[in-house]
Amino acid sequence: MDEKTALLEGEFDKNDLIRAVIHDVGENPDVVSKIVIDVFENLKKAIMEHKRVEIHGFGVFRQKYYDTVTHGVDPHGHPFSKGPHVKLKFKAAKKFKNDANKKFEIIWENIGF
Repeated sequence: MDEKTALLEGEFDKNDLIRAVIHDVGENPDVVSKIVIDVFENLKKAIMEHKRVEIHGFGVFRQKYYDTVTHGVDPHGHPFSKGPHVKLKFKAAKKFKNDANKKFEIIWENIGF
């Protein structure tokens, strides 16, 4: 993978978050790991129970409900449809989006785009 691709396709998972918090606060790794895992578990529960969860300065998670949708016909001529379903949507906070865009503008300039 070349440098441009690496900069644009970086990944950061839960373990990376745990290591970053340990580094920033200097707390016991087991305690930090439990806190991070509990935050995510409680976030999932809140989204399922309340349908909408807002984290100020970060964004809003919400459930969007869809009725049955017909997508056409299968090779045998039968209608292909998807029953009622729910999708999870995330809308980033305006400040968060602006900060991310500024960061990526700097990256684009530095790698020659």
